[in-house]
Amino acid sequence: MKKLTGTEAIKYAEVNGLTLSKHTDPTEEARTGLTAEEAREIAKEDPSLIHLELRLIGWKKGNDQIDAPAGYQDEYYWQGGKYQGPDEDGIEPVYEVVG
Repeated sequence: MKKLTGTEAIKYAEVNGLTLSKHTDPTEEARTGLTAEEAREIAKEDPSLIHLELRLIGWKKGNDQIDAPAGYQDEYYWQGGKYQGPDEDGIEPVYEVVG
């Protein structure tokens, strides 16, 4: 499972059409289903409140779903908490939002 926070979470969600979540803070309960725009507004005050939890659900090459390639691990696609995009063969992991 991957957990992204702050601007990295917002960027990833925006590119992939996902919604984000917000941790509870002193003024408001936790929230889910935030748009990138809503999350950006919250992040102006405190980026650590915004998060995106992802679970690996498959692999794709271009627009085609494929079986898990032998030896592939989704960690390869993340460096310093940033998603690096498809590999040189056009293969990349597919995630779903958790929670």
